Formats: sequence, C-alpha cells, structure tokens
Amino acid sequence: DGGGVIDPPENDEHCWEQAVDGEVTVDVLDHLSRCLECRVRALSMRSATQITLASIPPAPECLDVRVLAAVESERQSRRLGAGRLFAALGHGRRRLSWARRPPILVGAIALVAVVIAMLVVTKPAPLVTGQSQAVNVRPLSGYCTRSRQLTVAGVWSGQEGSDFARVLGAFEQRTGINVTYAYETHSIATKLQNLIQEGCAPDVALLPQPGTMNELAAAGDLKPLDSTVAAIVRRNYSRAWRQLGTEHGRLYGVWFKGAAKSMIWYRPAAFRAAGITSVPRTWQQLLTDSQRLRRAGIQPFAIGGGDGWTLTDWFSNIYLATAGPVRYQELADNRIKWTSPSVKHALSLLAQIIGDPSISGSRLSSARTTFPRSVRDVFGADPKAAMVFEGDFVSSFLPHTKSGENARFFNFPGMRPEKSAPIEVGGDVAVVLTSSPAAQKLEAFLASPAAAEVWIRQGGFISANRGVPVSTYPSDLLRRLSRRLVDAQSVRFGLSDQEPAAFGSDPYQGMWSIFQAFLAHPDEKAKVTQRLEIGATAAARCERAVGGDC
Repeated sequence: DGGGVIDPPENDEHCWEQAVDGEVTVDVLDHLSRCLECRVRALSMRSATQITLASIPPAPECLDVRVLAAVESERQSRRLGAGRLFAALGHGRRRLSWARRPPILVGAIALVAVVIAMLVVTKPAPLVTGQSQAVNVRPLSGYCTRSRQLTVAGVWSGQEGSDFARVLGAFEQRTGINVTYAYETHSIATKLQNLIQEGCAPDVALLPQPGTMNELAAAGDLKPLDSTVAAIVRRNYSRAWRQLGTEHGRLYGVWFKGAAKSMIWYRPAAFRAAGITSVPRTWQQLLTDSQRLRRAGIQPFAIGGGDGWTLTDWFSNIYLATAGPVRYQELADNRIKWTSPSVKHALSLLAQIIGDPSISGSRLSSARTTFPRSVRDVFGADPKAAMVFEGDFVSSFLPHTKSGENARFFNFPGMRPEKSAPIEVGGDVAVVLTSSPAAQKLEAFLASPAAAEVWIRQGGFISANRGVPVSTYPSDLLRRLSRRLVDAQSVRFGLSDQEPAAFGSDPYQGMWSIFQAFLAHPDEKAKVTQRLEIGATAAARCERAVGGDC
C-alpha cells in the first residue's frame, strides 16, 4: 500500500488500548501501521496527555532535585527504549517500513509515563486512608511472577481498586496473611488463562462475568469452596445468588460485589408536571406515562446509545420480562436462535422506546449520547428528559444538583399487572484457583458481612449479602438499592455478560455495535436478528475451538 494506512482485516482486533497501556508488541505495532482508527485514538490520547501535563502545577521549590532528575531519566529511558523497540522490528518475521511505523506511539507512551511520574512526585499521597491498611497493589502480569503472598486478581483500579485494597487490608489485619492485589482492567479472562497454562495463577480472582467462572470450572481450573465457606454462603446469600456461584452442583464462587440493573430512574418534578401520581408497573403504563410527559412538553427518556452496552441492557430486561427466565437462559446459552420470534417481539418493544422520537428524542442525538451524559440529561442542572434506564450504579453518576439529590427509581415494568419481572443483575464473583488454605480463608471473609461493610463505608458499593445490616448504608437510596438485590427471588445476568467477549463485550463488533445499528434503523428487525445469530454462532464456535481465547 506504499506505506499508507489501510483498514485492517475485520477479524483483526483493535489494539490502541494496549498501545497506550505500554503493551508494545510486534503485533501491536503491525496493527497500528495498518489501522487508521487505532492511530487516531492513540493520537487523541496523546493530546489528552498534553492537556493534563499543562494543567499540572509546577513542583514545589523544596522538592529534592534528585527526584526530578530521576523523573527525567525515566522519561529519557522510555523514549530510548521505544526507539530501540522500533529499530528491532527490522529483525522480526515481518519488516515494517519507517513510513508505516506509528511515531505517535512513542510520544504517547512517554507522555503518559511523565504524567504518572509527575503526579506521584507533586502530589504524594497514600493509596488509601482510613480504618483499614491498604495491601500491596500492582498490575496483573501476563507472565509468571512468583510470590509468597496471597495474590488476588480483580478488575478494579483507581478509586475502586483503592476501596478493594481496604477490604483486603482488613482481612490481612484479621489473619496476619499478607496479600497482594493485582488488577487487570481490559482482559482478565485472557490473562488468567495464560497464567493458568504457565502454572502460576493467582490464588483468588474476582470475575465480572459468570460465563468466565463457568468456563474455568468446566475446565477444572477452579477449586470448589470448602465446607466452611459453603456454610457462610448459605447463611448470607439467597438461593438465587447461590445458584449463580454454582456449576454442576458444586459451589465455586462468592458474589462479593453486586449490581441491580432492572430499574428506571426518574425526576419526580417532571412526573408531577405531567400529572403522573404513581410510577408505572407495566410496559403499557410506561408508554402511557411517556405520552403524558410528551404532552407536557417534557422528553420522556434520555438514551445513552453512544455506549452500546446500555442498549444490550435494555434488550436483556425486555426479553427477560417477555420470554421469562428459562427461555432467557436458553438464548444466553445459544440453545435457541437469535432469529426466533421471541427475539423479534422483544426488539419490537424496544423500538417503541428508542425508535420513537416523541419518547426518546432524535436517534442521532441518542447515538451520540454516552451513558454519563444520559444521566446528566435527566438529573443535571439543565435537564431535558424525565427518565433514564440503567442499574444501581446510576447513583454514582448523579450530579450534585437539586434534581440529582431528588433522584428516584422504579422497577423495570413487567408485561402484566399481576406478574413482576425477574431482575437483571451484575457483579463480581470471587473464585479460587490454587490449593492455598489462605485462599479459602479469604473466600470466607468475602462472604461475611464484615468484608462488605468495609467498602460500603467508602461508598459506591452494593452487596447481595443479606447479613449486611441495611442501616450500614449511608442513605435511603442505597438502602433501597441493597434490598433490591438481597430480596430478589429470580435473577439473571445480562445477556452480553454471559456471551463470549468477542460477541458480548467488544465495542467494535458483536452485540454492542449491532444494537447501535438497530438504534439507527429500528425497522430492520430481521436484519438485526440475522446479524446477532451469525455473531453468536461464530463466537460460540471460537470458544469451543480454542478454550475461550477467541
């Protein structure tokens, strides 16, 4: 192609996140040389880094000059290291011309490194503070790193990672067992499989998808929870949550962090302005109230279609309410086709919301709206809609305005007045991958109310543990959300969470992008179901063929 940039093959995964994270492999560089989208994203990341650098205040005069020298040395070494890596590519199996090597990657990685270093230098602070001492925290390596400490892998970083470090710190203080927390924010399932194959898996892992737990259990890579842990789980969790941690009759997981995803959040002032005196309980009542809002000059819904996962959650809740939990699970397990009439019926109902401009505004606007923006469109200082659909984590995105403080929610409506719909849930399940007795002790602690209470005090956490006193939660809103999880009699994980990642959670293919296409063309139900069936079948075959590394 003469050194130009062309679109990569359709089955070539985008790699800009790995590149910005510093995972600079030959394959990543090869992809970057051919993929315009990844290069543009990496460039935008560099621009964001430059803005961040410009906003960092100068170092205080009292700062040791040796620290500044170390930062500069690190910056130079990273630049030189990246340059050597580019030069070494000429000796690989596939030589890249200099015209095709992405020079922006060098700058992006170097700038990110400088930002991180400067933040550490100019704003020294412990990872966490409070009653529990934080444990050692590091990224989860894809290669063997031996440690005498109990190693716990999870997906939380940033503030959530700090909060979980407090939980592990409380366990460390109680037992004297030293713990290291290793986080992986992008592809924890793949990293774990690599570590298992190399014989150095972490002792405990917290997985955000039940499908990953089921696959690891079926492959014999998980250790069943011992009788002590099982007794604690029976005491503190409902039957619905115990079933989610069970595979082939054996208990493998403790659902430490939970999320209820079957609720619609609304602004009471908007309902009052439209003369709505009670929340809708059925789908038809929801449509009727939406028209009342429209007649009052209020847009009923804000749709965060810019994030494809919000649309899959919409569909999951509608399908769960219409088809029931048994058929829902059959669809998740690919035992019925995505082209079945039940799927088309659920799509028709979804189109009544996202395909009607009088209810959700223009489809173009919905396609450009991110999930956080959709919350602000309802509860911000200048609201434009009355309702937004999503899980309990909406509470973490509520702005500090009067409308945000008055946020309320109601359960996702059922199809008939006499029957409430099962709820869609999310969460993180703790599983054991080694024979370490300390791993089982940690599972017992995570199944106890004490572990959940540590994170509840920090905020942003809901537990399905019925042993946690409701009074532990700091607000009435959080207390209602916790009861929603604890009291649920029938729960199912989202369809996308149960599918292979290539189909269920890839932002550029699979369910997310297909439902975004449905948002643009809600009358093309047949075409959408065909694409869903093709994607689900291909992902399932790949999973069976290569053990999940699709």
